[in-house]
Amino acid sequence: MISTIVSISLAIVLTLVIGVYVYRLKNKNKEIRFIKDQQEANESIYGLILERSVIATEVKNNVRNKIAKDIHDGVVNGIFTIRFNLQQLKSENEDMKGILVNELQSLEKRIRDI
Repeated sequence: MISTIVSISLAIVLTLVIGVYVYRLKNKNKEIRFIKDQQEANESIYGLILERSVIATEVKNNVRNKIAKDIHDGVVNGIFTIRFNLQQLKSENEDMKGILVNELQSLEKRIRDI
């Protein structure tokens, strides 16, 4: 009789110990899965940040190149027009040449400011 009670008690204790052990293993697995998922999410976010950074850099470079091209084309056309007008002037018209020279100086200043 006592041996039966001891056997049943040992079986219950052993079952409880195994149950606690299984429960702890499941919790540990959940924690490991959570950490793994968190790492994957962080890597995904980091990848998106890098991708957006590359896109932003490309957009900045494209805008910078467009602005530089517009400035260059506008300045070249302005200088060409003024130079052409200066070439067309006769030497008697010094006032107009002075005005155009002043425009050239103003244009140079604007280029330096840009």
